[in-house]
Formats: sequence, C-alpha cells, structure tokens
Amino acid sequence: MNAVAINPLQNFKIRFQNFFPLCKPRVSALIVFTAIIGMFLATPNMVPLDILVAATVGIGLASGAAAAFNCLIEQEIDARMARTRGRPLPTGQVSSKETFIFASIIGTIGLGILYVFVNPLTMWLTLFTLRNQVGRERKIMPTPTYDLIASNVLSSSASSVTFSSIPATYRDLVLVVDGTGSSATQFVSLRFNGSFASEYTNVTAEGNGTNAVSSAGGPTGQLNASNERYPFTTTASNIIFQIMDYSATDKHKTVLIRANGAANSTVMTAGRWASTSAINQVQVLFGANFNSGTSFYLYGIVS
Repeated sequence: MNAVAINPLQNFKIRFQNFFPLCKPRVSALIVFTAIIGMFLATPNMVPLDILVAATVGIGLASGAAAAFNCLIEQEIDARMARTRGRPLPTGQVSSKETFIFASIIGTIGLGILYVFVNPLTMWLTLFTLRNQVGRERKIMPTPTYDLIASNVLSSSASSVTFSSIPATYRDLVLVVDGTGSSATQFVSLRFNGSFASEYTNVTAEGNGTNAVSSAGGPTGQLNASNERYPFTTTASNIIFQIMDYSATDKHKTVLIRANGAANSTVMTAGRWASTSAINQVQVLFGANFNSGTSFYLYGIVS
C-alpha cells in the first residue's frame, strides 16, 4: 500500500484550521476593535502608527490566548452542547496539551509585544483583564446540561409511575410528563421517597386568557400540581416538575411546576416538601389513570 504524502504547506494549513477556532476570532475581533476605538479617543491627534499596529497585534494575540484557555477549561461542557461539540478540543482535532502550549505561546508573544513596543502599563492591564476573563464565561452565563436518568412510556393505563434509586450526582431534577388522563376532575401529584406524611404544601396560579385564579393547599400527603382542575384529560397535556437541590440534607425541597393543555388553562405551582431527606425516589400519581402512551422522562441537571 502506498502512503499518501502530505507536503509541509498542506500540513500547516490543516493545523492552522484546527488551532484558529480556539482563539474565538469573532470575540477577539470585538475586543481588538474596542481597544482601537479607545486608542483614538485617548488622543486628540492620530495614534502613532507603530503604537497602533503593536497594540492591535498584541491585544489580538493575548485575547486569542485567553479564548484558547477558556476552550481548554470548558471542553467537557462544550462536548455536551450541540452548539459547541464541533469545536477542535471536543472533536479531538487538537489535544489539551497542544492547546495549552499554543495558548501559552501566543499569549506570551502578545504580552511581550505590548511590553516592548507599547508600554508596560498596557501589558499589565491587558494581562489583568484577560486573566479575569479566563474561566468566567460559564460562571456569568451558565448553560445547564440535562442528562436523561430514566424514562417510561406507558403501554397500558396506570394510576402511578415510580422512579427509584435516583443518583445524588446532579444539582436538580426535571420530570416531564406528556400525555392524557382518564378524568377531568383529578389531580396529578408527586410523592418523594414513598412518604405519605402531611409534609407537602403548594401555592398555585392558573389562567386561561380570560379568567385567573390563585390558591394555596396543604399540608397534605402528596404535592398536587394544582388545587383547581388540572388540564390532564383527553386533550394532550404537558407538565414539567423541577425539583431543586433534591439531594440536599440541610433544607426542605422546593418544586416548581408548569403545566398546560391545548384546550385548557395554564398552571404555575410552587411546592414544598417539608423534609431534609435527600430524594432518591419520585412517584407520579393521578387520581384516575394515565392513559396508554403517556410518557415520563426524568432528567438530572448538570450545572
């Protein structure tokens, strides 16, 4: 078998295409553009050409280095997101070691240009600014990831569905119920860890575009999605439970509930389970029966 030779120029082009996106060029371009505007505003005359070129190149390289370090820090999160999973690190086009070396080199060159050809103060201010930028993007605008823990699509009618042995490795739980029920006057509700104790309370607001009502309920032996008629009937409906800090053992549990049906009102409920026990089991109940085909999906939220 004959090996296909790749000439050095072609190889350089391939490697450049892999490394260049690490610099997040559009973001870096905005940073450089802002710096150029600042230079022109700082002097009544034309910015000296050598200073303008040196500052532009130095800040551009330093900004690209900060972006590459961010890609290195966030590669596991990027691999989970559809928008970012095609970046060079998640796809394996470059390694973590290569990214670190690349970012260190261009960052050192950029800061060196600022120190030598502009002034030390500009170099230190750029370093301080970009140092604060590294690792802060996800903290400022966190993007949670939803991992599917378990699911159940009913093949026959049932009055309840239970999820057990829930791992304590997530921040919150999200339970999505989608389908129909056999009664228009019964509640959809939750119980945790099989507890029937009167530890559940809730506040509910409902509206249909014309009328709105609010109510409070409990304490009872289950957390109702609504104190009024919940729209889980023969019309396809959807309900979402978000169970916050479910694995905590030092606080009561808060549940946010959103529900709607195609021909019914929209429901918002804030619920509370007055227990400090970590939740490892969630039971979904209906006063009548969930119809065949109703689906239940339990997700864990990764911060």
